Amino acid sequence: GATIMTHSTMRIPSSGGSLSLGKARLTIPSGFLLKDVDFQVKELNADTFFKTVVYPTNKLKLENRIFDIKAFDTLNTILLSIFSKPITVTLGYDSILENIDPETLTIYRYDGSTWTPLTQCVNNTNAKEITCSTSSFSVFGIFGDPIPPPPVTPPPVTPPATPSPAPAPSGGGGGGGSYQVFIPSTLIIPLTTTPPSDCLPGNLFSRSTGQRCAASTT
Repeated sequence: GATIMTHSTMRIPSSGGSLSLGKARLTIPSGFLLKDVDFQVKELNADTFFKTVVYPTNKLKLENRIFDIKAFDTLNTILLSIFSKPITVTLGYDSILENIDPETLTIYRYDGSTWTPLTQCVNNTNAKEITCSTSSFSVFGIFGDPIPPPPVTPPPVTPPATPSPAPAPSGGGGGGGSYQVFIPSTLIIPLTTTPPSDCLPGNLFSRSTGQRCAASTT
């Protein structure tokens, strides 16, 4: 089992009372039972305790303080677990870890297999203590939610450069402009001025070629 660091036991009458040990305090109301009860508080070594016990799911432990609280019948030292009125448990702490959300701190009770958060809790971050009600005793500790990591901001995306538009061809406006066509001189066929042989006097066109006779023959 876990190593006991320190402990305290006090007999509380049915009219109520309180018991303190370090950062732990019990407040027992009048009429919690119709008889005297021995209340016991033990501070356990958290390192040895958590060698065999896991934390509550998705929770972080605050400091190395774990308290084992029990109540015994004064006549036959029978362990008591049911009370007529809830018992108030207050656990204090020295500081808050940077990776724990202080608003989520609360007291959890371990029943030997499961951690259960206590109800009707008051988290006084100024006084650095948490007060809850419980009707059952066992091992108690303070746990809280881890602070989520900051969101990752993606680097800015630089849009690709827009290419400049190609310049419009000059002279393309209005009527469409004018174009020059160059024909190689080798493709130019000179017109012959020699009249066809059948250009007879009085004929304007050659009968064989259909060419116009160079000059009319009189």
